[in-house]
Amino acid sequence: MDEALLDTNVFVYALGGSPPDLAARARQLLASAVAGHVRLHVTAAVVAEAVCVLSGWQFRAGRTDIADGLGVLLRQPGVVGDEVAAIQYGLIRFAEGLDFVDGYLAGLARERGMAVATHNVRHFESDVPVLPLPTAPSPPD
Repeated sequence: MDEALLDTNVFVYALGGSPPDLAARARQLLASAVAGHVRLHVTAAVVAEAVCVLSGWQFRAGRTDIADGLGVLLRQPGVVGDEVAAIQYGLIRFAEGLDFVDGYLAGLARERGMAVATHNVRHFESDVPVLPLPTAPSPPD
């Protein structure tokens, strides 16, 4: 069985549907993975880029459509990755209004039993422990 790292454009063509010939070829590759002919490895960076492209000016897809579409593709047999559960969590939180990367970090923190070190406490406090930045030192007198 062939294995390959999946590039962002496969997700974008498959979900965006444009241009039609590339969309059909991207969907054919994904179908080949489902059929067990190829294993496609996905990284969080690729999903983050797909989120940006699909929500950008060219496609203007909504958060829920992006999260649902990418989520379905990530659950397909033959589409694998080391952090798929955290990526899926990031997509769920993205659909709810959080940035994808913040949701992904929350998912990783949950999996690993870790806190997230951040100034944006409100982005994470409902999900995971937070290690806030230290308070600013008082100015000298």
